Amino acid sequence: MPDQGEQVIRDYIAAQESLDADRIVAFLADDAVLEFPYALPGMAARVDGGPEALREHAGQIPQFMRSFTYSEVVVHPLAAAGRYFVEVRVDGVLTNPAAPPYRNRYAILAEVSGEQVTFWREYFGATEVGGLLAGMAA
Repeated sequence: MPDQGEQVIRDYIAAQESLDADRIVAFLADDAVLEFPYALPGMAARVDGGPEALREHAGQIPQFMRSFTYSEVVVHPLAAAGRYFVEVRVDGVLTNPAAPPYRNRYAILAEVSGEQVTFWREYFGATEVGGLLAGMAA
């Protein structure tokens, strides 16, 4: 049975799949920080600044992804309380109908406090992102 932090992560992932910005932000602390060290061109590498900045970021997802699902979710609790290493596979459909399906694997460092994510750093496979970029431009 998952601990509370793992369940929060799994619920946050499900919220992301919904593409509903309000539902996504409900799982984020007001002072949460999202980091994307390999952010796509035109996307923020760091999102902070409170609920409105987080909501704006979450609202951008449907601009390029029509749908996506997480699978093969593995959550590893780390030694520090509330910290987790998360592995996932993402399969998605871009908004551009000519684009190929998006498939990628992500490694995530997450921090959870209570029932909210306070930190989320996402690393993804660079080769697959090349296909995503090509699909966005097609």
